[in-house]
Amino acid sequence: MRNFLFLCILFIVLIVCSTGCKKNTTSTKARGPVWLVFSKINNKDIVDDNIYTIYPTGGGFVWFGTDSGAISYYSGIWSSIRDSLSYFIYGNGTIIKAQKVLAITEGRQSSIWFGLDGGGIRRYNRYNPQRAWQRYSPNEPDPINRIPSDFITGLVADKYRNGDVWVTTLAGVAHYLPSSTIDGIWYPYSDYSEYFTSSLVRSVTLNPANGWTFFGTHDGLPYVHDENGLQWGKFNLSGPENSPIHSLAVDYSNTVWMGKTFGTTSWNPNTTKTNHYDASNTNNQLPNQKINAVAVDFFRPIRWFGTDYGLTRFQDTTWTLFDQTTTPELPSNKIQALAYDGKGNLWIGTNMGIVAYNPEGFEY
Repeated sequence: MRNFLFLCILFIVLIVCSTGCKKNTTSTKARGPVWLVFSKINNKDIVDDNIYTIYPTGGGFVWFGTDSGAISYYSGIWSSIRDSLSYFIYGNGTIIKAQKVLAITEGRQSSIWFGLDGGGIRRYNRYNPQRAWQRYSPNEPDPINRIPSDFITGLVADKYRNGDVWVTTLAGVAHYLPSSTIDGIWYPYSDYSEYFTSSLVRSVTLNPANGWTFFGTHDGLPYVHDENGLQWGKFNLSGPENSPIHSLAVDYSNTVWMGKTFGTTSWNPNTTKTNHYDASNTNNQLPNQKINAVAVDFFRPIRWFGTDYGLTRFQDTTWTLFDQTTTPELPSNKIQALAYDGKGNLWIGTNMGIVAYNPEGFEY
């Protein structure tokens, strides 16, 4: 009798398990092609094909900076922000209305920050309709809203820690410390100028795992981290490896990848390990041209480099060049922006449209 009861129970358990397993196998992710192209030609909501920057948010949005404001993608839906990002450029007796977005980041309380090429910073507070937009510029009447320049080259926000924001401009860096309200205080470039040999700072990146922030300059990599106050250091480029840094990315190990005028340099401040790469030691797979953009798979040894001559991947120890000859899905060889989203899709911004790449198929 006991054996009979045991067999009955075992039979029921097996049925339940097999039913559950069968159910799980049917819940697959929606996948598309390995390469997927988005442009004004196939989507009227994409207002501009010239992509300067890409920023995926934690909530599943992917933002793109263009000549005509910002566009966003979310679960197959495209939208744009234009009028709220408009500004005017005055010169030679003319007034030009512009909407050029060169940098985007996500700050505390899911705010989206837009860096403009002549219009300062606009902050979009999505969950505060009464103060949906804030502006930061050298010309703001309130000193707490002033930044060094209206010409923004980079933005990063440490949204997982204190909510600090760093901005790089043509006239130096500035540091934003949030308060308990929606407002905060900007600390000017004069507070940090001793760590930079020039006020022209072209790029900035942040490691979300530890808050270390790195700045790309013409001769090296200043960096700062917050351990009992701001602690500064600098990695100097010298000799034939010294060329201006235009783009940056950092992985989980805190290794920084610098996209330079010629080639790329990787450096880890913890181990001091340094490597330099260009056409000569990558079998010409990394063109000897300016690296416009860098992206890394945060946890895996995959790095991407965007140039005017195509897209280069460095995976483990293998270098591979993708251009329109080998990859006709690319609408242009001029790669201007790169970023991974939370689903593992690599977003590629060109001067003629957007491409998403996922070797397992694009995940919607």
